[in-house]
Amino acid sequence: MNDLENRNQLEVVERIPLKMREHLPLVTIELEGKPLTFALDSGTECNLVDESYFKDFRSRMNLRKLKVNRLVSVDNLPETVKKVPISQIEFGVVILKNMDTLFCDLSHLKQKGKHKIDGLLGYELLKSQPTLISYSRSELVFYKNSFH
Repeated sequence: MNDLENRNQLEVVERIPLKMREHLPLVTIELEGKPLTFALDSGTECNLVDESYFKDFRSRMNLRKLKVNRLVSVDNLPETVKKVPISQIEFGVVILKNMDTLFCDLSHLKQKGKHKIDGLLGYELLKSQPTLISYSRSELVFYKNSFH
C-alpha cells in the first residue's frame, strides 16, 4: 500500500506487472490462450489492436456495431480500419466490458525493440475504473470503483 492508498483509503482490486519499452509501459494479457503485449498510452482515445488479431477477438465482439472507416495511416497512406466494441477483456480479476477497439495496421510497433507491441490501450481502458500507472513500482493498479 502506498501513501495515496493510505490517504484516500482506496481499495486495490488488482496489480498487474508492467515492463518498459523506452517511454511506454507494457502490460501482457492472455487472449484465447495467447499472450498479447499492449502499451499503455493515455493519449490514445480508443484502444488499438493490430489488424492481424481481428479473428482472435471475433468471439468477444459485438459485430452488429462493427464500423469500417478509412483513415490516414502513420505513413500518410489511406488505410481501412475496423472499429468494434470488445465485450470483455480480463486483467486478472478485473473484467472490463464493451471497450471500443480499433483494428488497424500496427506493424510499425511490432517490429521495433525487444518487446513487440500488439496494441495500445488508452483512454477507453483508463476511463472505465480508477487506475494508477506506477512507473516507480512497474505496475498497473486497478482500484475499486466506488463512483458508480
